This record gives sequence, C-alpha cells and structure tokens, in this order.
Amino acid sequence: MRVVVALVAAVAAAGLWLPWWSADHPTYLVSLGEMTDQGTERLRGVDVAGSWAVTLVIGAAVAAVVAAVVPEFRARWWLIAAAGIAQAAAAAVVVASWGLDLGSASTLVAGLVVAVIAVRALATALPRRLKATPAVLLLVAVPAGFVPVDTLGDTTGRDPFERLANAGPSRLLPVDDGVGLAERGAVRTVSGVRPAVLARLDDARAEPLGVVAGRLVVFSPYRGPDDDGGEVWIARLGVPDAQRAVVTGVNAVSAMSGAGTVLVETGEPHRQTVHRLDVTRLPDGARMLAAELAAVPLPTSGPFENHELGPHRLRLLDQPRAGRVAVTGPHTNDGERLDVAGPGDGGRLAAGGLDPACGLTANGPDTFLPELGAVTADGADGWWLATEDRLLHLAADGELRALPPLDLGVPESALVVDGDLHVGTREGVWRLADPRSRLEALPEPGRDCFPRPEVGGPAPLTPIAVAPHTRDVLDVTGRHAERTVNGAIEVVAADGARTPLGPRQGEEDGLLEFVPDGSGGLWWLETVVPVPDEPLARQLVHASAAGVVTRHAPVAGGGERNKLHPDLSGGVPLVGHCPPTRFSGRGDAASIPALENLKGESGCLSPVVGRDGRGWVLAQGGLYWFDPARLGPATPVVNAAGSDDVPVAVALAHGADPATVRLPYATLAFDSAGGLLVLSEDVLLGVTVEGAVTVLAQDGRLHGGKLSAVEGGAVVTLRDGTLHRLGY
Repeated sequence: MRVVVALVAAVAAAGLWLPWWSADHPTYLVSLGEMTDQGTERLRGVDVAGSWAVTLVIGAAVAAVVAAVVPEFRARWWLIAAAGIAQAAAAAVVVASWGLDLGSASTLVAGLVVAVIAVRALATALPRRLKATPAVLLLVAVPAGFVPVDTLGDTTGRDPFERLANAGPSRLLPVDDGVGLAERGAVRTVSGVRPAVLARLDDARAEPLGVVAGRLVVFSPYRGPDDDGGEVWIARLGVPDAQRAVVTGVNAVSAMSGAGTVLVETGEPHRQTVHRLDVTRLPDGARMLAAELAAVPLPTSGPFENHELGPHRLRLLDQPRAGRVAVTGPHTNDGERLDVAGPGDGGRLAAGGLDPACGLTANGPDTFLPELGAVTADGADGWWLATEDRLLHLAADGELRALPPLDLGVPESALVVDGDLHVGTREGVWRLADPRSRLEALPEPGRDCFPRPEVGGPAPLTPIAVAPHTRDVLDVTGRHAERTVNGAIEVVAADGARTPLGPRQGEEDGLLEFVPDGSGGLWWLETVVPVPDEPLARQLVHASAAGVVTRHAPVAGGGERNKLHPDLSGGVPLVGHCPPTRFSGRGDAASIPALENLKGESGCLSPVVGRDGRGWVLAQGGLYWFDPARLGPATPVVNAAGSDDVPVAVALAHGADPATVRLPYATLAFDSAGGLLVLSEDVLLGVTVEGAVTVLAQDGRLHGGKLSAVEGGAVVTLRDGTLHRLGY
C-alpha cells in the first residue's frame, strides 16, 4: 500500500506537466503568403498554477514519497494525508479560476486518492473512539480548497463590473459578437481567466483591428519608397484557400467599430482625406484604393482642420449607426476636447472646455476633460469617455453623466458590444451590463467657470496672395525668398517679379532659411569648408535690396544648422538658439550675455530684434527684452513666475493681469509702428515702448498660428498654411 501511495502522489505532481487549460478554438498563424492552423492552444500546470501551487504540489509529493518509503517513520499516515489534501486543494484553487482539464483533473483526483488512502490507514490504526477523526479532518480541509481565488482578494469598488479576464494592458477589439485583445502581434479572444490566442501575425509591425464574421482585419503600415502606402487586408480565418481582400493607399487607421467599420486616412500632409471602410461589404479577393471609398465629413471646429491619426496624434472614432465621426485631441496643456461631425454639418465641440475650474459638469462643452484614456461609441448616438478615475457618458444633445467612481485602474481601451460596456485596464478586462442605467447626474457649471472665455475681439487679417505654407516671407506684401530647382536663390516680389541672387555656395545641409534685414535686403547661412580636411564652418551671406551679395568670413562650427533670428534694425541676425550667438563678420561668434541664463519652452530661445535695436525673447513662460550689444541681464515684461498653467484666455477671464499670464506656444513679431506683438494660443497681446501689456484680440483663427517678424508689420501663418497680414 505504501508503494501505491508513493506512486499516486508522484502522479499528482506529474500532472503539472499535462494540460491544465485549453482554448475553445484553434490558433491561426497568419503571414503574407498563407494561413496555418496551429491547433488548439494549451497550457500546462506549471504555466498556469503559479509558483505557490507548483511548489505545494511537488513538495507534498516529495513528503508523501519519503513518508511512504522510509521504514519506521512516525506519523507516516498523518503526513501522507496532509500531503494528499495539499495537492488536491492546490489543484482545486486553480480549477476554480481556470476550469478543469486533463492535468488539473489528474492532480486533483490523485491528491484525493492519496488523502483517502491515508485516512483509511489512520482509521484502522486509531482507537475506536478516534476512528472518525481523520475523516472529519478530510471533509473540512478539502472543500476549503475550492474557494475561488478572486474571492480571496479585495474587490472594493469593482461592483457592478464583472471581470472577464486577468490581462495586462491591452487594446480591446471587436471579435465577432464579443471582445478580444490585441497584444504582441496576436489577437486573443476573452475566454475565462486567460485570453486565448486566435491568430498570430508574422509581421511585428502589423496592427490587428478585429475579427468580423470570421474575417481577420489587419492594418499593415507603409514600409518604404517602394510601397504604395500602407494597406488594410482582410483574411477569412479557417479557410486557407480564400483570397484576401486588400485596401491600399492607407496612411493610418482608426480603431474598428463593433459594427465592422474602420476610418482610413489617405492623401499627402495637409491634404488628408478620411474614408469609411465597411469590412462586412468587402468580398473576398477584392482589391481597391482607399481613396475610392466614401469620404466622411470631419469636424472643422477647433484646432482640427489638419488632423493626423496614430500614436501621439489626434484620434478619429467612428459611430456608423448615427453616421458621425468624432475627433479627440489635446485642447490645453492638461485637457482634451472631443468634436463631432455628421452628414451635412461642419462639426461642433461636443465636450472639453478650456477652464480647469469647471471640472466635470452636466454640459459636455463646458466640462474640462483631463487627459482621456479610452473613448468609444456607445452603439447608438453617444460616446463613452474614460478619465483617470471616472467613466463618462456623453449624449448626442451634449448631456454628460458619469458612472460612480471606480477602482478598476485607468481604462486604456473600451468597446460596446450588445449594449454592454467593456473596458481594458492594467488589471484586466471588465464588463458592465446595461451601463446607462447606472449613470449619475453631474452638477451644473458654476459662476467661476469660463469654458470658452471671450477677452477680445477678432483680429484684422488680410490674406496675402502667396501659396499656402510659403516660407521665408520678407515683408507684409508677401515678398519672399526661395531656392529654384537648379540651386539658384531668387527673391520673388508680390507681383511675381523675380530678382536672382546667384547660386547657393558651400555644402548642402538641409533646409535653407532666409530672414529680412529691415531695409529690403535679406540674410542666409551657408556651410563651407575653409580648408580641405578641416571641420565645416558657416558663413553669413547678405543680399542688399539692390541684389548685391556679400559673404562674411566663415565661423568654425557656426551654430545649429541654418537657424537665423531677424534683426530689423539693420544689424547682423542672431544665429542658432541653444543659445543664440552673433557673428562678428571677422570669423568669430560672440555670446549674448543677457540670454545666457534664460531657457525657452523647449530649453532653447528664438529671439527677435526690432527696428529700434531692442531684442525680445520668450523664456521661463514669460517675455523679456534685452540689449543685444550690451552686458546685463534681460528685463522681464511678462513675468509668469507662479502663474497657473492654464490657457491665456482663461487666466485673463479670471482677472489676471496680462503682464503675469503664462505664454505657451507663443511667437513674436512687430506691428507697422515697431511695437511688439505676442501670439499665444488664440490671444494676441501688444507691448508698448514703455512695456505696458494689453490684449489686442482673441480670434479662433489664430489658434495654432505662427507670427513672423518681417518688414512693414507682422505676418501670421494660420493652421491651414495660408498667410495673412495683421492690421496693426
């Protein structure tokens, strides 16, 4: 009998190397050429049981074997009974979460057999009054092992969500009538505590989008100049002979909706178009260009005219049932916004005000949205939005409500399937049935809430008749410099007349930048090799209004590439920006003492010098003036030290002095009289000679624009690339 006990205990341990979990569907390996059925995914006990259970089962087996074979071992049957109970209990705990399979059944049954044999041996050896004791202990100990693992942890704040899977950070996908996960080049279905692999991709760059009607949808990005852009391909799982459907010419894609639609982006930068691909309507073997699909309207509200998809860019989301498209993206340093467009409208702000003081309110456009996690359509005409600790529902009419605060971790992805809300966090995949019935009302906006502050009127803008995105504008008429295809430099007047300045000399090293000199001429930098085999040097080149070109002495090193900052007083422009220097014309460069202790928004500086010789620079979130020719520190004009990091218009609406507001993403130029102009977000400030700061305008068209300091006034390049003269 002792030999039998030892063998059975060893069988219980050996069961750890048998399957303890099996998927309920096969796994497919998908490559560009073929699809291979790799059979059903199975995991052994050593893979799923956890180190504690593996150690317990093996340790108990060793103890049982030792107790069985060592002669004259005291308390032999008590130790063997304990070992059997431990093996059965460990298997039962895992079975409670993972289900029963061949390996777990072997360990569970073998452990119980060991325990029963030991109990019978004990009952035979004990006095009559104690014979029932081992059986009672067995009946108490074994059922305790069947307590599910999840009930032993803290589940506070998780009700009413149901955990579907213990998975790490993953992106939820629609998989036929349920949800799946995209991770590590694979698509997993959510089944039990472990998501099972449905398909593996042999291309690490390919991005699975989901499975619809048994068809795997994958985005394969652009790979190089020989490609016609990225492509979306659709392969039927389990049908190796089925021809793939392919949509080519795709720059980027949105997440796939539960209805099987994907938004695809095509076109060149600043000329992108977005189209809706309905995977369910694309037959096997079809091949087409993305541009041939039906285009969808995009929101033109807010800063989204020139959208981009993909990581760290704007997100596009489809709502096919309502025919709407949403765009989410940064709105302020700490906030986001969501704009929605439908058939026949130009879009509107649906959620995300500017003022952090508003917090969460019942009105979506007034609510301040901190950085968003998951965003998904609700399956009807609304949206689910996830912040760090709240799940919000935005209705089509703008009403915002929230689920009670949750303790699930930050939802990184979300998907609605059959009306149920699914969210993926670092702690697992969760489902909430009938989520709308659990929504709570949010408060109305308070009096100190300024979601869309108005602190100034529109700016006077006059279009300049040049091509969009024209660089190196020299004055307010649109006169600009450009380099021709044969390498020559020309100045193009507003009427199209061209003044040749000869070829650029020296080494080729990227973009060429031109800045005005304040009197009709211009400057640029060239990279030269003064002495063969010596380091490169840079030399300033000046062209007068009459077209006379003068090349200054080269400066070794010469600063960062071709960055120049104009001096409209007629002086030599400043070179570089980390920090800026001034070339002397004698072959050396001098630092500017006033700028040595300042840092700009990116750590570097972009100063400008006006007609009066006074320099201006943005640093430390504020504005400073300095004398480029003298020693001494720069003088603060807008001192943002201690100011809240909020949008300029919000700070002004709350009563802040314009001379104390923080100036994010600001650019500088001069008005026609030489006064300084500062554009930060959508607010235009003016600075008098005495240093007084006033609000000149607030104009949504200016948001994301860039001022250029040119002769005769200021030019602003708007988000769409068009150039305008500011009427100041």
